[in-house]
Amino acid sequence: PTLAIAYPYYVRKVPYLRLSTACLSFLPNGVNSRRGRLIDFLYMVNLIGGTGTSLGLSTPMIAASFAELMGLDHSFVLEVCVVVLCIIIFGTSAYLGLEKGIKRLTDLNMILALTLVAFVLTVGPPLFILKMGSTGIGLLAYGPFVGIFVTRISQGRTIRQVILGMITFGSLGASLFFIAFGNYAMHLELTGLLHVTQIMRESSEAAAITQVFLTLPFGEVALALFAAVAVIFLATTYDSASYTLASVSTRYLPAGESPARWNRLFWAAALGILPITLMFIDGGLKVILSTTIVVSLPLLVVGVMMCVSLMKMLREDHAITPKL
Repeated sequence: PTLAIAYPYYVRKVPYLRLSTACLSFLPNGVNSRRGRLIDFLYMVNLIGGTGTSLGLSTPMIAASFAELMGLDHSFVLEVCVVVLCIIIFGTSAYLGLEKGIKRLTDLNMILALTLVAFVLTVGPPLFILKMGSTGIGLLAYGPFVGIFVTRISQGRTIRQVILGMITFGSLGASLFFIAFGNYAMHLELTGLLHVTQIMRESSEAAAITQVFLTLPFGEVALALFAAVAVIFLATTYDSASYTLASVSTRYLPAGESPARWNRLFWAAALGILPITLMFIDGGLKVILSTTIVVSLPLLVVGVMMCVSLMKMLREDHAITPKL
């Protein structure tokens, strides 16, 4: 999606940072046509539902960490407080913009996350973790949303740089976390130091994650660092999501410009209100998740349209490029 959106946006100077921008070959009347608006509408519904569900599912994990560290009960009120904290962080970041907000937050989180990974690799069983990790690297999606955001921060990059950067650093970052934390938890289970699967069955996944970190030396410090990383990861994800939703809902957005601040703040608030509502309603998360899956199906067709449109534009531009 990044290449399909970025090429017409930067090379052909199409002043719309939207998913429909990637489907120009199928939109004879442009991205503001009914067909283009339908594509963007499906994307927005899909992203709102998907991010709302993700925030609702991630919140119990963070709340469990705070409850353990502060000696509090893991309650609905605590989970709402976690969501509000995330809203404040990514709302502030969205207001400040890319350079002062998202960039600084992601830079900080990269340092904290790599510190946590290095700590687990150092004090845990490094040989077991690395051995299992070398055999477990495999399958690692938030396509259109990531595509629009990476398009915005990729001005001046070549197609080759975008491909290598996303495949290499994106996969490496995710792999590090799965290798370090996943294999450390597996080590605890196999050696009998902590019955992780039993805790998951009898309590919850959030409780199991909390107990895994507490088995480390300076466990409470590690858990506090994990909670901070989780909050910032969540905040930067939703900061980016609010930015892309604001971009899609902006009628005219030339390269280098950002959506209005009020627009970004509106979507930041909207993304935060949904998961609170879903957590309050019994079974709300499952309902919205099922709805999101159904709404996502048309985006599979849009994905094919993006591929075809990108290849068509590349062939057309290559044909008129002077041969050296």
